[in-house]
Amino acid sequence: MSEPDFLTRTRISYDAIADAYAEWIRDMEVSPWDDAVLAAFARRVAGRGPVLDAGCGEGRITAQLVSMEVDARGVDLSPEMIRNAQAFRPDLRFEVGSLMDLPYEDEAYAGVVAWYSLIHVPPSRLRAAVAELVRVLEPGGWFLAAFQTDAETFRPETLAEIPVSLEFHRPDAAEFGALLGDLGLDVDATTVRAADDGPGHPTPHAYVVARKRG
Repeated sequence: MSEPDFLTRTRISYDAIADAYAEWIRDMEVSPWDDAVLAAFARRVAGRGPVLDAGCGEGRITAQLVSMEVDARGVDLSPEMIRNAQAFRPDLRFEVGSLMDLPYEDEAYAGVVAWYSLIHVPPSRLRAAVAELVRVLEPGGWFLAAFQTDAETFRPETLAEIPVSLEFHRPDAAEFGALLGDLGLDVDATTVRAADDGPGHPTPHAYVVARKRG
């Protein structure tokens, strides 16, 4: 069975920009909201078991969680992003895999993070993608998603002057929370912050923390 076109386009695009992305993110100014949300999530999952950084890219969030005493490991669609993750952080665990068909058993993780990784999933496929993340989350486990919100889909033709074929979807935070509820999670907190200052394509950002029932 062939994979969906959006996965193929996303993989090829991130393979192409992997090195430029790694350089950009090393110099990126991190929002204090990011740090606060990750710290709150880490307090909920530290010591409970393994935590999956789903769509880990070059591993920055995985490493930040590990620094907070979380047993985190990462998976990403792009082999080149995983190559960089392993090169930059050889002491951590990373592997290639799709969010739509994770290579893990049911209820294998005490926590799952989708840090700006669901943004490339079309709205028609979002429920299936989130359901797959929920599948590998144990009962009582914690889920964290971060994403741009309240804006139209962004379709850049290039990133770092490299041709790409990507779509950046910006779901509504309340609708996303309702989706989690439908899939068996109780939302613990939803936070929407203002767009970052500076150049680029500014949009508000949402953080949603939820816990799997049972």
